[in-house]
Amino acid sequence: MAPELLRRIHEEQIAHESQWLNLLHYNRGVLRAHKSRADSAAFFLASDGLYQPESELIEALRSLNTTVDILEPDRHPICRFPARFKWLRKRLQLADSFFPQVRCPAYDDYFRKIRAKAISLVFVSANINEPASMFGHTFLRFHRQSLTDDEERDHTVSFVARVDSSNAFSYFYKGVVAGFQGRLDYVLMRQRIISYNIAENRNMWELMLDFSQDEVDRVVDHTWEFRNANFDYFFLDENCAFYNLAILEAAKPELDAYRKFLYTVVPSDTVRGILKNEKVLLRARFFPANLMEYKENHQRLNSEERDAVAKLAASAKSELPDGENLNIALILSTAINRVLLRTDKVTEKLSAEDEQILHHLEKLRISNGYAQVSYANADYTNPSIGHFTTMVMSNFGQSRNGSFLDLTFRPAFHELADSPLGYYPFSEIQAFTAEVRYNTEKQQLDMERTELVKIISLKPLHAGHYTGSWLLQLGSRAVRELEAKDFSAPHTFLGRGAYGLAYQPKFIPGNFLLYSLAQGTVEGSAGYEKGYRISPGIVGGIIWNITDRFTSVLSGFYDYILLGDLGFNAGVQGTLNFLPLDFLAFEIKGTYHIQTDYYEARFGLKSYF
Repeated sequence: MAPELLRRIHEEQIAHESQWLNLLHYNRGVLRAHKSRADSAAFFLASDGLYQPESELIEALRSLNTTVDILEPDRHPICRFPARFKWLRKRLQLADSFFPQVRCPAYDDYFRKIRAKAISLVFVSANINEPASMFGHTFLRFHRQSLTDDEERDHTVSFVARVDSSNAFSYFYKGVVAGFQGRLDYVLMRQRIISYNIAENRNMWELMLDFSQDEVDRVVDHTWEFRNANFDYFFLDENCAFYNLAILEAAKPELDAYRKFLYTVVPSDTVRGILKNEKVLLRARFFPANLMEYKENHQRLNSEERDAVAKLAASAKSELPDGENLNIALILSTAINRVLLRTDKVTEKLSAEDEQILHHLEKLRISNGYAQVSYANADYTNPSIGHFTTMVMSNFGQSRNGSFLDLTFRPAFHELADSPLGYYPFSEIQAFTAEVRYNTEKQQLDMERTELVKIISLKPLHAGHYTGSWLLQLGSRAVRELEAKDFSAPHTFLGRGAYGLAYQPKFIPGNFLLYSLAQGTVEGSAGYEKGYRISPGIVGGIIWNITDRFTSVLSGFYDYILLGDLGFNAGVQGTLNFLPLDFLAFEIKGTYHIQTDYYEARFGLKSYF
């Protein structure tokens, strides 16, 4: 290599420019200046490329200039790393004659298959029933035409985990601590709609990005380069959202989004991070979940029309109703939605009988000239309008045992009392939450509670569709109801599960929900007389999103202690939450335990980032 070229690379610090660092996924480490997130030696050309951007760049230039094996041209670095090759050629202003002439059959076929003219980042709302998707999901869509949609031929790519265990504990441990191996998954857009909108009933938001044709091509090239690398996959940081941003920034460094996330990388947060740059968005499109379409359509039908929907969705021999003033187009559309609700979540297919019913309904709709009707509009799950998921809260409160100060840190994600904007309604997910309390009278600092995981999914009953509501909690808490002036509160480790029903009356304004769950709780504490409690019980309450930014929650519980310290445990709790700004909320909470006459009230300030 010419000394002049080496001198220029060194003096201009080209290997430390954002474009090169992004293409190799270098991240600043503690003991070394850089370290790539790629775990495979095949992703690098230099032996020390994992840690040395300049060595990798110099070796790349040397390797790109090597002789081509005519029997295996696809193994040449120009074919393996087209994004690096094109950027180096442009950045260093190298003539075509500097490199050998190479044909890359496999890469050329891949590039022609994708044939992208535009690119979108697609956000999929949370699927709280699946651990890997309970924070939402993102993928990239390659549009074959920039101004039109072609769901049948447009390709999508998503970074997903190679799941190698069905054991729940192993799944959680690898997803949070050890890490899965990640890979890129290619699927046509039509299949994404079937998987997410229909089988899993999740909303999708498609954000078309303002990328030039060169930038779109660079994204395609870089996804090709991922074939040569292994990357770790974690639920809370190095996940689909993280690597989708990394791929986009490899093509457009000025996005400067994914490196700003310090602790957790949640899909909805990455969307908000990109949308802070208003110039990057060309358009947004909403793909409603089939269940949402069904609910919105069904509530606009009268009783006669609802009966017609039930009959049409039950048989492939049904006929259109012939009553007066019936909305036939809406009846047919709602019946189609109802049949699609029976899609198997594993196979993502209908039964043979339901396929016949669906075909019959589509034939009736088309032959009679009716368009598909949908009253589903953009809803709470819009990722651009919600609060960020990391939260710090400070509280001042008063209890039976004196005044106190609380400090809470929640890495992720959302609580029932938080504003529902941008989140799945009536749901809560907390992971690794920690809260400490300082008693101002005792001048004592103590751990108040921890939430290893707490998940609540409350889904209202609806005609023709039933999904149970449930709760899962693992953590610890200070048993304040057993605290006294001269006796510190003991701590208990607890596991809790609950299952039941939720109901959403339509005559109450705002988002109003009633729920009741049967629950079982297991606790262990040195402060209990026998050291443990096993308690069946019931929990229920009211959630009322009075406005998009004002939420009230009232709940009560009763546990009958069946084993351990015999007796009962019962109490009520109320919360008011107001979100005046997207990053700031005020919260008032009151708690009362019936059997011990313990009470506390507190006022807090929540900061989201």
